[in-house]
Amino acid sequence: MIIVDKSLKLLFLITTTSVLSACTSISYYSQAIGGHLSLLSHREPIEEVIQDPDLAEGVRERLQLATEVIAFARNELALPDNGSYRHFVRVDGRYVVWNVIAAPHYSLQARHWCYPFAGCASYRGYYDKADAQAYADGLKDEGMDVAVSGASAYSTLGWFSDPLLSTMLYKDEGRFVEVIIHELAHQRLYIKDNTQLNEGFAQVVAREGVRRWFLGQGRAGEYESYLADERLDIRFNELLQTTRQRLEALYLSNLSEPEMAMRKQAIFSRLQRDYQAFKRRYEDDRYDRWMAQDLNNAHLSLVATYNQLIPQLQDLLATSEGDMELFYRRVEAYVQTLRSAS
Repeated sequence: MIIVDKSLKLLFLITTTSVLSACTSISYYSQAIGGHLSLLSHREPIEEVIQDPDLAEGVRERLQLATEVIAFARNELALPDNGSYRHFVRVDGRYVVWNVIAAPHYSLQARHWCYPFAGCASYRGYYDKADAQAYADGLKDEGMDVAVSGASAYSTLGWFSDPLLSTMLYKDEGRFVEVIIHELAHQRLYIKDNTQLNEGFAQVVAREGVRRWFLGQGRAGEYESYLADERLDIRFNELLQTTRQRLEALYLSNLSEPEMAMRKQAIFSRLQRDYQAFKRRYEDDRYDRWMAQDLNNAHLSLVATYNQLIPQLQDLLATSEGDMELFYRRVEAYVQTLRSAS
């Protein structure tokens, strides 16, 4: 299952299989299965929720929009229409799950966890924040840098009919359309043990979907606003990527541990100064919450994961001349090329 938070696109893999691998705990899978089933038990048909006279108008508009986006995704993007997002679940808070990420104190190589059928990923997810924090604290005691990050949406990759969550009801229409298409794209193509390709593919499809959504309705101005936000996200990620490169160079050096610790702290301090300059330049503070964390290797270990293959995938889309089925076949062929080269 894949869970996506727009801020950093973190992935959360869980499974509903009763087959437990030796390297994972029964308690972990119990909370994963229980959490998902709890959500399913609270789902309500969207067509019925919309009829509720006490429903907030903004929520009603988003639920109506969701039904339109699903039909659009099927007809325009050749994405699955398997019953997902036909039901609504009200979730307390901003996030539905919490992802734990860990990396060594002097490395950006994230720890991996493996799951039956879904493969391995650099994240471990929990439905309860306290459980996620407890697990993260244990990793910290092992000497790891850790991060706990909330995610607002997920896909079961077609195993179930995914409900629309209240955490997904972004006020911005472009982001709302994007997250639904992104999750449906995961149902269209998912490559085991290849997070870079999975997330890059889903994001390329989502961006193309938003483009067609707005321009097909003659709403070029709103599409340009969406693109402006995308460009700002890209620039912010470039800032983080620059910091990551500085850390990578440091960790490859032969410095003593005390010297390396001091320089590591200096690099993160520089990131905070660079971010203040970034805010002044673009007059935007949307990343303040993320930057206010006690940043460490775990926060930066996945910076390149979701963007590295996007240029290649965008090229495949461009040469497909708008034919999404052709694009999907070309991506599958690209996957075979990657496998042959590995």
